[in-house]
Amino acid sequence: MTQAWLMKPLLKKKSKSLEAMMATNHNDEKTLFDAILLQDLADAMYNVMPTKLGDRNYWENFTKKTGNIARTLNNRLKIIFDKNPEFFHGFLDSLRENIHQNIKEDEALDMITSHIITKPIFDALFGDNIKNPIAKALDKMVEKLSTLGLEGETKDLKNLYESVKTEALHAKSQKSQQELIKNLYNTFFKEAFKKQSEKLGIVYTPIEVVDFILRATNGILKKHFNTDFNDQSITIFDPFTGTGSFIARLLSKENALISDEALKEKFQKNLFAFDIVLLSYYIALINITQAAQNRDGSLNNFKNIALTDSLDYLEEKTNKGVLPLYEDLKENKGIKDTLANQNIRVIIGNPPYSAGAKSQNDNNQNLSHPKLEKLVYEKYGKNSTSRSVGKTTRDTLIQSIRMASDVVKDRGVIGFVVNGGFIDSKSADGFRKCVAKEFSHLYVLNLRGNQRTSGEVSKKEGGKIFDSGSRATVAIIFFVKDKSTPDNTIFYYEVEDYLKREAKLNWLANFENLDFVPFEKITPNDKGDWINQRNDAFEKLIPLKRDKTLQNDSVFDINSLGVVSGRDPWVYNFSPNILTQSVQKCIDTYNADLKRFNARFREAFKQRAQSVKAGDLYKQLNDKEITTDKTKIAWTDGLKNKLIKNKSARESSEERVRLALYRPFNKQWLYWDKDWINRQREFSKIFPDKDAQNVVINTGVGNGKDFSALVSDFISDYSLISPNQAYPLYYYDDLGNRHYAISGYCLNLFRRHYGDNLIAEEEIFYYIYAIFHHKGYLEKYKNSLAKEAPRIALSEDFKELSVLGKELAELHLNYESGEMHDNIKYTTLMNAEIEGYYDVDKMTKKGDCIIYNQNIAITKIPKKAFDYVINGKSAIDWVIERYQKTMDKESLIENNPNDYAGGKYVFELLCRVITLSVKSVDLIEKISEKRFE
Repeated sequence: MTQAWLMKPLLKKKSKSLEAMMATNHNDEKTLFDAILLQDLADAMYNVMPTKLGDRNYWENFTKKTGNIARTLNNRLKIIFDKNPEFFHGFLDSLRENIHQNIKEDEALDMITSHIITKPIFDALFGDNIKNPIAKALDKMVEKLSTLGLEGETKDLKNLYESVKTEALHAKSQKSQQELIKNLYNTFFKEAFKKQSEKLGIVYTPIEVVDFILRATNGILKKHFNTDFNDQSITIFDPFTGTGSFIARLLSKENALISDEALKEKFQKNLFAFDIVLLSYYIALINITQAAQNRDGSLNNFKNIALTDSLDYLEEKTNKGVLPLYEDLKENKGIKDTLANQNIRVIIGNPPYSAGAKSQNDNNQNLSHPKLEKLVYEKYGKNSTSRSVGKTTRDTLIQSIRMASDVVKDRGVIGFVVNGGFIDSKSADGFRKCVAKEFSHLYVLNLRGNQRTSGEVSKKEGGKIFDSGSRATVAIIFFVKDKSTPDNTIFYYEVEDYLKREAKLNWLANFENLDFVPFEKITPNDKGDWINQRNDAFEKLIPLKRDKTLQNDSVFDINSLGVVSGRDPWVYNFSPNILTQSVQKCIDTYNADLKRFNARFREAFKQRAQSVKAGDLYKQLNDKEITTDKTKIAWTDGLKNKLIKNKSARESSEERVRLALYRPFNKQWLYWDKDWINRQREFSKIFPDKDAQNVVINTGVGNGKDFSALVSDFISDYSLISPNQAYPLYYYDDLGNRHYAISGYCLNLFRRHYGDNLIAEEEIFYYIYAIFHHKGYLEKYKNSLAKEAPRIALSEDFKELSVLGKELAELHLNYESGEMHDNIKYTTLMNAEIEGYYDVDKMTKKGDCIIYNQNIAITKIPKKAFDYVINGKSAIDWVIERYQKTMDKESLIENNPNDYAGGKYVFELLCRVITLSVKSVDLIEKISEKRFE
């Protein structure tokens, strides 16, 4: 969730004019964050201009048209620049010198495209208020392009431009102009520049959140530094300004945070804003300027705004200068240099925390900041016990806080709305340890809303602050740095269970400052836990997992993460035929790309990537060099590296089609080939071939759900119990010989402890499965199991637990042949033998009944059947969810559960899992009656 860029605009009813919706009262301003539809935008823009707009249908299709025009323009620009490479590279070098050095060719093209399409609208609505160094430089670029043949591509927009120019004067207020342009921008941006939206995690910050952060920051300045925003020594910086909401609201008369007397000097000298996206920069410039001019009409445009990357402050800068044509860009760089010499005391905003491209087809990685990553690792990573610390060092949220800490130096306040995952994640333990020492006062307000959970846990998390913009936990943080304060204090509060989004926002709106928030003081433990602190007794138990670095004694000699394909719709399917066809399409596309890359692009790629680390080479491939059509291929970093190494892909083969447990009680066919499975992990040793016999206990750690385990006798996916850690009964060596995975250390320990040399590896294995279902164990070590690999004790009821664990495991392994629930309601039995009678499309649960299809309903399902939960969901719900017809949105590959073994298999499976669930609940009760340590 980063900048305020994909706002949720204000329109809900077509019958209301934009003017009417905004002119009534303060509550109407909140409608700014409601969801927008294309029709809403069309009607709003029509209504805000009271006279004829010409072709109304044009507005209704605006989003689609701008997207198409943007793509056409991009292609046309590529052709022109291919013919005039020196012209383009001069422009690109000027951007890199004066904006940020990581600008890619495609991003430079996007800048030109968005400028061409939107600049006439900005000019018509805002005139001189849009004047800025970036726009001036891009105007000159467009003038030059017109001499090189860029004409006609925007003719479809001429009606739009003329309508806006004619009717702009009739917009009733500055506010309606602002809202109109924000809506236009939002719609255009989402359609035409999806990559930037995904890369930067763009959402709009609700006004209640913005205002609360501003009020609270002002309160902190008063409480800890005996000053406030009016003090001319307090310089404020928004490094991720988006549409400028934070600074615009700071300047607003309504919030009364800046006095009339302090306004002019504060506006001209003590406010700075950066953003990395051109359209955001334009909107922020307008918003901040108009917020100030609404109070003092004599003020000129806001000058202290730069188009730049706030996170490149440590990186080596280029010295390529600027071409005379783009001399205006120097002013942008000058603003960056001015900020570097300021004593920043307040940093506010909504920093980015996107992990980058969801798919390698997007060629859409986050910007790289090697020196900042290194600093983050030195500061935070070295203090972490997590194996995934590398991910933390590349997390742009963590990098943003590191940057902010450096910029405020030894005295200042950081007020951010952030992804709250850092509060309790194991991978952020080093970060928590460091900031707890670095800042004198830390205030953390957890607004929750984590929808990456499920079931009752998800309901308790309540509404999402950013609505559909983010499914993550959201927190508001205030980190106060004051070297004169010897003590470091953490204050924490989280909102109540089940609060809706509106209730959370109203709750924030009612707080004047942090003194009204019922914080509790937190004392972290040695592991860096702030909340849900781990049980020290857990450390004394026997670890299941062997640490490859420490080589500690452990229960298992081998374990494995679940399989990660990086392209599930392509390599998993209920139909083996569709599976092999999909993979063959990938193979054909890849081999064609390899041939084309070698013929046309390899030499240029080598030149371009000369100074790039080997591990980052794949990031340099662009859309011209590989096929990015997601209906033809699914790229991963591994496949890109294969292409760079000039290795072809072998033809598909049915021999490489294997069965795998994809989700609980959900087998699918898997294409088992290292070229198309991004991470096979250790499963090549656990199930080396189709005939290999094995049993695996699958568990998950740190996924926001209660710890659970499920046994399987097939390859298991990473998200079976995400993130799946699999512990096998056996493993196979390179010669195909089978060995017990229970270590000799563990076997001897159990035999010595119980004085029984006949204890076998299988008994220990099934004892572990019982322990993993024991209610007492799960409750006592809940917090530890959420953050680290499981451990076990030596129970006095070992034998009984082992027997019960084996019974439970056999029940789960044989889920396809178990006893069936028999309360079934048939529409008619006469048609039962007709083809398709049992086929499932999508099941529906209603109370104690499941509507299986139009012919069958399963009734009188015992309530306790839903109490058997795996990975946050009941076993029955897993069957309902996974056994439905789907078509992947990107690849357009169909996956039909009826293709696996017919519809009757699915029907009977559901009936069996219902009975299995009841029996599991009963067995777990018996297990929980025993002693677990």
